[in-house]
Amino acid sequence: MVSMAAVGIIASAAYLATTAGVVERFRAAAERSSAVEQSEIDVAASNLWWSTGITAGCLTLFAVVLVGLAAGNLRGRQGTRIATWVVSGLGLVYASCAGIDAFSAAAVDASDWSGVENVGNFQVAAYPEWWVPLYTLLTATMLLGQVTVVVLLALSSSHPYFRGVPPRDSLPYPDLKGADWSHQQRS
Repeated sequence: MVSMAAVGIIASAAYLATTAGVVERFRAAAERSSAVEQSEIDVAASNLWWSTGITAGCLTLFAVVLVGLAAGNLRGRQGTRIATWVVSGLGLVYASCAGIDAFSAAAVDASDWSGVENVGNFQVAAYPEWWVPLYTLLTATMLLGQVTVVVLLALSSSHPYFRGVPPRDSLPYPDLKGADWSHQQRS
């Protein structure tokens, strides 16, 4: 779970690092087009900044929650386990939607500006070439991590850990208070 938190922080940093260049390339390409008005460009650029900020904030919050859940799960707390199920379900939904977004973004040919007709396609085409593979990799990593967490929590061997039951193969410590140590040889 901590590794998924790290992926969330990396994705958040990547969003924040690329947004200024994306907005600049978007504005330059959209202003060359006669199909898009300046007011649409301004609104879309503002939306890019807002969506990036909200996405980065949500990813950072998600990372903090994952670290907290990981700490609670290491302590074997049942409430944390249930919260992890809920957060993992939300993470699966997010990663699935982000995966669909990544594959639809890959379908736009950013090298041919003349084929881009609307504001949305200008936005997608403004991202650097390395963005879609990175975004797809981070999304796939998050999806795989969420599935792994769900599977590990669903295993029957994890149930006793969260109930506080000691493992079957561990032996209790013997009671040595009344033991007779007189037969022991001293050297």
